[in-house]
Amino acid sequence: MSIYEVKKRMKKVYPGSSVSYLLKVVDKDEEPVSAETTTVKVYNPAGELVETPTVSVEDVGEYLFSFTLAANAPTGDWIIESVVVAGGYTDIEYHYFTVHPNPVGGA
Repeated sequence: MSIYEVKKRMKKVYPGSSVSYLLKVVDKDEEPVSAETTTVKVYNPAGELVETPTVSVEDVGEYLFSFTLAANAPTGDWIIESVVVAGGYTDIEYHYFTVHPNPVGGA
């Protein structure tokens, strides 16, 4: 079992942005797997836990989560830790996104 694909559902991310991801969980044959638990944690560039978004089931093996960054969120590389438990296996993976400075003139 593994997290086969993580799709970011936006282009550039700025402070104050809404951030959405879709996790696809599959078995060794790349068939969708229903997870027993799916947990996501979001860490800022300083490594501080800032968000534990709710994960919703979209379809078998597909899990959606989203959150909104604070207006004063620091720029830099952020980390998403996803932990999926299914069929007696636990898979922990890390995904990254960059928060860019707001464009001149606003968000």
